Amino acid sequence: MKTFINTIISSSLAIVLTATTAFAGTTPSPIRGENAKFNSISVQGNVEVTVKQGSRSSIAYSEDNTGSVKVTECGGKLCISTKGNEQAKVTVYVKDLFRIQAADHAVVKTEGKIETKFLQLFLSDYAQATINSTTDGLYTVLKDHANLSLSGATKDHALVMGHTPSLSMNQFAALKTSTQSLAEYSATYALSK
Repeated sequence: MKTFINTIISSSLAIVLTATTAFAGTTPSPIRGENAKFNSISVQGNVEVTVKQGSRSSIAYSEDNTGSVKVTECGGKLCISTKGNEQAKVTVYVKDLFRIQAADHAVVKTEGKIETKFLQLFLSDYAQATINSTTDGLYTVLKDHANLSLSGATKDHALVMGHTPSLSMNQFAALKTSTQSLAEYSATYALSK
C-alpha cells in the first residue's frame, strides 16, 4: 500500500513536502496536484526523476519508489532533493519544459519524447540524464563527471562541456551545433557579472 505525507502550503506559494514511502501498488501516488505551474526542474541528491509530457504539470511517486524526497515549488521552478542514501524515484508530468538542472547523483530521464521550443540542460557532479526531445534550440552545460545521452532533434544546439563529462548523441540530430569549453564559458560568464 502506498503511503505519503503532505505538508505545508506556504503563503508565498512555496510547497514543502517531506515524504516517506513504502510502496507495493501499481499506480503512482500523487505528491503535488494538478495546479502545479512549473517549467523548470532542479534535481539534487540520490533521486531518479522520470519526465513525461502531458496536458498538466504534476509530480508523483514512481511505482517502485522506496526513498523519500523534499519537493519545493517557487515560481516556475520545481526543486526535488533527497538527503538519504536510499534512492527515491518520482515521475514529473510537464506541460511545457524549459530547463532541467541535475547535480550530485541525480538521474533524469524522459519517457517518450519531450516537445518544446527551447530546452536548457545543466548537469554537474555525477548527474546522469537521458533526454529524448524535439526543440528549436537546445543549450547544454556539462560539468564534472556528468553523463548526458541525447536523442531526438533540434535546429540549434549550443554545447558547453568540460574535459571529464560524457556525452552520447547517437540518436540525435542538430542542424547547427556550436561548442565551447567550460573554461571559455566560465570566463565569459565571469565577465558578464
